[in-house]
Amino acid sequence: MITFDDRTDTFHLTNGLVSYVLTLAKTKYLLHRYWGPAIAEYHEPDPIPTPYRSFNLNQIPGDWRFSLTELPQELPAAGYGDFRPPALAITQANGAQYVLPTFQSYRIMAGKPELPGLPATQASDDEAETLIITLADAVAGVTVQLYYTIFKDLGIICRHQTVQNTGTQAFTIDQCASASLDISPQALDMITLNGADLKEAQIARQPLHPGIQEINSIRGFSSPQHQPFFALAEPAATEISGLVYAMHLVYSGNFSGTVDVDQFGMIRAQLGIAPDHFSWILAPGETFVSPEAVLNCSAAGLNGLSQNFHQLYRQHLLPKAWQDRPRPIVLNTWEAMYMDVSLAKIKAQAVAAAQAGIEVFVLDDGWFGERNDATSSLGDWQANLDKLPGGIPAVAKIVHNAGLKFGLWFEPEMISEKSQLYRQHPDWTLHVPGYPIVEGRTQYVLDLSRKEIQDFIVQTLSKYLQTGDIDYIKWDANRQLASLYSPNLPPERQGELSHRYMLGLYHVLATLTQRFPRVLFEGCCSGGGRFDPGMLRYMPQTWASDNTDPNCRMTIQNGFSLLYPPLVITAHVSASPNEQTGRKTALATRFAVTQCANLGYELDLTQLSPPELTAITDQISYAKQWRRLVQLGTFYRLPTPDQNHLFWEMISADQQHVTVLVYQRLAPANPGFPRYHLAYLDPAGQYRRADRIYGGDELMQVGLTLPPVHEDFYTEILNFTRVH
Repeated sequence: MITFDDRTDTFHLTNGLVSYVLTLAKTKYLLHRYWGPAIAEYHEPDPIPTPYRSFNLNQIPGDWRFSLTELPQELPAAGYGDFRPPALAITQANGAQYVLPTFQSYRIMAGKPELPGLPATQASDDEAETLIITLADAVAGVTVQLYYTIFKDLGIICRHQTVQNTGTQAFTIDQCASASLDISPQALDMITLNGADLKEAQIARQPLHPGIQEINSIRGFSSPQHQPFFALAEPAATEISGLVYAMHLVYSGNFSGTVDVDQFGMIRAQLGIAPDHFSWILAPGETFVSPEAVLNCSAAGLNGLSQNFHQLYRQHLLPKAWQDRPRPIVLNTWEAMYMDVSLAKIKAQAVAAAQAGIEVFVLDDGWFGERNDATSSLGDWQANLDKLPGGIPAVAKIVHNAGLKFGLWFEPEMISEKSQLYRQHPDWTLHVPGYPIVEGRTQYVLDLSRKEIQDFIVQTLSKYLQTGDIDYIKWDANRQLASLYSPNLPPERQGELSHRYMLGLYHVLATLTQRFPRVLFEGCCSGGGRFDPGMLRYMPQTWASDNTDPNCRMTIQNGFSLLYPPLVITAHVSASPNEQTGRKTALATRFAVTQCANLGYELDLTQLSPPELTAITDQISYAKQWRRLVQLGTFYRLPTPDQNHLFWEMISADQQHVTVLVYQRLAPANPGFPRYHLAYLDPAGQYRRADRIYGGDELMQVGLTLPPVHEDFYTEILNFTRVH
């Protein structure tokens, strides 16, 4: 899949789906030439123009027509006259902010190497190939290796870079993007997922304009404000057609994604660790590894882009034990008990859950220390024996005796001032000496850059998990990082703290998930505040939002579906009126939305009426019948005739079953009757729904008429079975 033509100094990565082309200028400057739908060969049909421009700078003395100032570079660096955003910026020991790495060598390997200390996609030798290009600046003592992995059957290129100090003096890395792309001038829309707590993953789309467009997080987490992702789409691209490019970062901390349109219309797109609050001192012999960036290209619109992401993350990122394993249906106790937990309540809820067909009982916050409200006890992970006589073993016995698996909530990265742990180790928190500690939700953040704190978290959770009583962990993180200072780092290395925090967290998660592979870990960060591919490497599902209102959840899950398959998105049916919005919705609506992801329930089963319990029992029976299709099938967003409706389509892996969700936000007055169209069916196939037969071509070309329903937040689930 990877070739090098030494006659033209051209690298060509292609798998028949996409092509990625690099060339060498003057035998040493690495240039980007093409990324897009596959081409058979590259003959440089359009050589790069090199006009003389009076303000361009010339890196080769006497050659006025050669300038890196506007050439499409694979590793644009800072200091030598390319004034666009750099992908690498270094301060040398003498203070010079200058580096100019040039081509030295390359090698091609089967498979895909791991990234030391970082989460990344994985592939066997027969699934992928990797190109490693070495660049160097001998004066600065800098050697850079650029990694490009192409997968056999996906429109994906994964990239990262390493920076090694091959000199005799330390230097400082000021910026190290994971991927940089220079794209020729053209009209493109930028698509991002923006939002906030309780309204994550809101899709935004706007045309590129001259200057820099940026999304970022400097909150310590890949926050709900911006997903570490952006796409560049042809203006005419839709869900089912058109060319779309995208980048997604396999990282859970501070990031920056920038798209710069320069004075000549050239587009530079970059994604990596945010340069704000970042610096890294590299001593002689040391190597820095950037996180992995996923580059995705689809000529089949946004659904094609989504399918590349979905397949990549399911097949090459999730823990192997959970890649193709349907997720269990849970009951989470938060909105049923809050922190007022007791063995009697737990038993009553567990018995009711088992009778309804629920499979996992998850005890949320309030079970430990003196945790009666949000002001205390984080860090004191010992059961409150007044609430729970016999502790967690007693809870596990009740739950298991009811025929359920048992899950437990932790927030391991945080600490309360009112806690035994804080009294013993006040220095374990992130804080700047001489200033008050910054609070968030009356809690502080543990300094996970420190090994003793990493070990404390591993030992604490291992003590619970090694008994075999716990089958499921909900891992929460409910505030963002500030007061960034660690006494374990010297003053000149404080800029490394945010990244070292993430490396510490990844070490903890890697240790626990390798030690306890049968345990299902779910990530949470006040909802979707840290929903990213980095966390999915260890936690095969994520709680997408604390907002369980179905009308809001349709938008949130629709946005996250751009990147993530339903298998990894957790959603719960909660009580009505909804706690977050006060909105009243039908139980059928709440179920219809949540069953399109990982179905769970988060309400007090003992307070429901017999008809409601019967309805939930029927819902769970239905969900079990169809969850392999929903979670392991193929998910598509269907085009909508207006802003009042959403349509999702799920097709089973064997192509024999199709489920469509129709969602109407508000009941229109005096409505028209527009049609919606299914997609991705076999046009020659025939599909039965109830007692009617439809042709695949008929469902896609003629379509179905929207039901004239006078009901807000109306949902309809249509199931089709292929009969020919």
